[in-house]
Amino acid sequence: FQNYAKLLTDAKFWKVLGNTIVYMLGIPIGMALAMLIAVGMNRKMRGIKILRTLYYVPVVSSLVAVAILWMWVFNYDYGLLNSIIKAVSGIHGPNWLGDQFWVKVSMIIFMVWKGLGGSIVLYLSGLQSIPRDYYEAAKIDGASGWRLFRHITLPLVSPVTFYLLITGLIGGFQVFVEVLVMVPNGGLNYSAATVVFYMYDKSFGNNQMGYGSAMAFILAI
Repeated sequence: FQNYAKLLTDAKFWKVLGNTIVYMLGIPIGMALAMLIAVGMNRKMRGIKILRTLYYVPVVSSLVAVAILWMWVFNYDYGLLNSIIKAVSGIHGPNWLGDQFWVKVSMIIFMVWKGLGGSIVLYLSGLQSIPRDYYEAAKIDGASGWRLFRHITLPLVSPVTFYLLITGLIGGFQVFVEVLVMVPNGGLNYSAATVVFYMYDKSFGNNQMGYGSAMAFILAI
């Protein structure tokens, strides 16, 4: 019980919990992008199957491998992203993984990219299950493209949206590998650390298993 009492007054715990919640801003961003891309892919055109496969590749790729890849992309001195920014604007880009603000932006970008393919597949499945008769009847009544999307597409894919929201929240509370690989020290002033990262650090880094277990129970609740 002392572990729980200590946890509730642990400023670092509340900080990592806040970081974890900030990362969850990527959930609606990823869902909106996935819906947009899925609508674009829900048509018959040459090479569309190849395009769908390419978007799904990050989902089946090793999380550690792509995290290392993105770590190089975000590198401050010679990373791909800063090289593009400097070539386009003439100014050096931010310290993506070394700044307290930009490290959160970097992690959100990476996590949205990693999970986008799975969300696209699910939305695409939902879109293809909608009978075409609904759209044809609405068009005869003079419905515009936006009204078709708002009154037919969105309501009928709402089960997919709900599923992605729930699984996204569950996954969001469990973010760990991304932080461990890209910012193994938890970032400047622990600005990138998540609850699970802090739990791991306390349990296996400081050998405080009881404190880590208390954190695990709080996280489960």
